[in-house]
Amino acid sequence: MILELNHRFKLIKSRNQILRNVLLFLWLISLLKCSVTNTIFWPETLPGREYFEANYEKDKDNQLVQSKIDYLGWVVSFYEGTLIAPVGWLELQTIVLEMAEPENRLELDKQLTDLGRLISGEWAKENNGRVIDSRLLSLWGSVMQLSNDPQVQAQAVVLIEKDVNDLLNRQLMPEAITDERYEGVLGIDLFGGF
Repeated sequence: MILELNHRFKLIKSRNQILRNVLLFLWLISLLKCSVTNTIFWPETLPGREYFEANYEKDKDNQLVQSKIDYLGWVVSFYEGTLIAPVGWLELQTIVLEMAEPENRLELDKQLTDLGRLISGEWAKENNGRVIDSRLLSLWGSVMQLSNDPQVQAQAVVLIEKDVNDLLNRQLMPEAITDERYEGVLGIDLFGGF
């Protein structure tokens, strides 16, 4: 019986690895297709592509190391999620709005839409030239999702918005943004002492 369970476990694990590799392969083919054809699919649910194209054009240093198609591809990944980070901004925004007080949802939706543009516009740049990295995305996503109190959640969004603007204006260093900083300011325990 134990040998049979062990065999089934290995079989399931093997199938999961094959599925993961197939999905990764399809994703890579999709990226390669975009690079070769110099086009990218832009979902209607995302903010206007023009904003991001203008943002790309403003950063001459980033243009030297990253193509516009690659940059726009990372913007799409930010909003839709990836295999590695399956919760994209669109889903996170929906989660946050569902937890908010109904009378605050319209304003919060606009605020999160604007915040998403700012964050993704910077995060999508080549790694060495950006001030917003994946660590910050993960932290901000956790802060917004783990704040069960709508008032604390609203404060979290305001604090994240301030930090994003300070990062973009080079008034704050990424290293200054930590779990403990948000826990202290918002009075929350993000990861239960982990």
